[in-house]
Amino acid sequence: MFSFDEFAAIERAILLNAGRVVVDGLPSEVLNYYQKIVMEREEAYEAESASTNEATQTAEQQLAPLRFTYRHGDGSAEIMGAELTDSAHQRIDVIDTGEPLIVRTNVRFLRDVDEPIVGFLIRNRHGIHAYGTNSKEQQLELGKIQRGTTLEFSFAFNCWLGIDQYSISLAVHSREGQAYDWVDGALFFRVTSLRLTEGVANLNASVTVRNREDHLATTAKEDTEAKSRLESMSHA
Repeated sequence: MFSFDEFAAIERAILLNAGRVVVDGLPSEVLNYYQKIVMEREEAYEAESASTNEATQTAEQQLAPLRFTYRHGDGSAEIMGAELTDSAHQRIDVIDTGEPLIVRTNVRFLRDVDEPIVGFLIRNRHGIHAYGTNSKEQQLELGKIQRGTTLEFSFAFNCWLGIDQYSISLAVHSREGQAYDWVDGALFFRVTSLRLTEGVANLNASVTVRNREDHLATTAKEDTEAKSRLESMSHA
């Protein structure tokens, strides 16, 4: 350690790295060189950290590897991955009824195809179809797709399903219904609710009530008055 006064009195300085002389000269020159090395290392560290963060974000954006219970198709396309997320794009498997959801899937086309259709189907644990849709029904025309093309599809909806466990099947097929790739059990989730409901769908019903006795009394009074008016007209 030395003070600034002592540093001013120094006529020569040497910078060592791993026992090797890096620079030997005036103290101001050596100090500037040292500071330059420190700044370069800090910039390299920041660049490496930014690259690591970008790689991590890219990995997070990739879909989970595809899993399924049954698969069939002629091989013209391949469903590469799928995920179920909330509106903040966080993967989710326990859902409150009515919650906004997104089904995302990547499809790679292995042959040239015309007007392919991509969709999904939700079944409950008894195999009952709860909801399904596809790109055609959503007015999305894909046209001619060339071999080697990979497309990502995102279906957004509000999950007004009843309390139960559900599975999602994914499919890509021709306009005539020829399956290019169909996977059952690609995703699984459970719907919960603070309010008990019955059935596959939650129609989010509301209820009101009114006193029918007041209504009946008013109706009876109106009938009596009408009868009196008729009797008066008949006497006249």
